[in-house]
Amino acid sequence: MTINTEPAVNVDMVPAVKQASCESGQFQHDPIDSVITMNPARPALSALVICQLLRSQEPVNISTHTHSNVTMKAPDLTATFGGNGLNLAAPVECGVRITLVWKNVERATLMASPQARRTVHGESNICRYLARHLPMNHDRHDAVTATEVDQWIDTAAALTAGSKKEIAAVVRSLNARLGANAWLAGGDMSVADVVMWGSLYRAGQVADAPNNVKKWIKSCEVNPAFASVKCLA
Repeated sequence: MTINTEPAVNVDMVPAVKQASCESGQFQHDPIDSVITMNPARPALSALVICQLLRSQEPVNISTHTHSNVTMKAPDLTATFGGNGLNLAAPVECGVRITLVWKNVERATLMASPQARRTVHGESNICRYLARHLPMNHDRHDAVTATEVDQWIDTAAALTAGSKKEIAAVVRSLNARLGANAWLAGGDMSVADVVMWGSLYRAGQVADAPNNVKKWIKSCEVNPAFASVKCLA
């Protein structure tokens, strides 16, 4: 994961959260107080899915802002997040606060700590960071499974940045993997599945996907977190 100290957005957008341990069911994590910046023309689909998965386990305060350099209409999150897309839960002392900023940027960033201005770059790395606050945190698996998760996340990058030949190779490899496995790594859905799903939509590879991949996409979209974000693809 690439982290540096470059500022991403105005840190005054999100108030500080008391640093105390937060417990939801049997899963514990530190409070999240993050700012995610993404291009409205290329929404970070997988990051939005992770936000939805967070919402499914505990109260989450989500707000949106549009930067002045955006001339197009920003995506309407009403259908995705329900309600009016803003402030979906009252701010809580122990929980999750996420500010989504629509801005004309080359790639998505997440300011993990507004006070320290620690920034995570790239959609896949944003998902890695957020998923570590979920039960699907791959660091909780054995070393082999955790490595497989990272491997498939890295492989997904070729779908959005690779050549046609590289994209075709990824899709073939994905189809072969899913012919013998329901999910990409381990016996359950992981952050690798979330990132790969978003990358397939970004690369326009869903409509003509081979059979095993199509079956897996349907399995992903049975989960409301995926289904609600699909409308932004």
